Amino acid sequence: MIDEDPWMSTAEIARELGVHPSTVRLWVSSRRLAGVRAGARKWRVRRSELSRMLRAGDVSLEGLAPLGRDPYSPPTLRPGERVIALAGREGRAAG
Repeated sequence: MIDEDPWMSTAEIARELGVHPSTVRLWVSSRRLAGVRAGARKWRVRRSELSRMLRAGDVSLEGLAPLGRDPYSPPTLRPGERVIALAGREGRAAG
């Protein structure tokens, strides 16, 4: 029997939309996308729910982190730059 409305992982959704899995987790945690927990950092989402979110225009795929780039990873520095912390804030400084 084939499931008419299959469950999808955040990785499957991310791959399909060309975004990073953490972006999909953010949509779920902010309730833009309904999902159920399947572990500590794992979520499952019905395909119909993904379709609903996309049809409703609840999210824009413009400007999102592309697949393979985690939006929470440290910034990429140019040669001669280093990250410094001032009063709990990150900034860039020339080295």
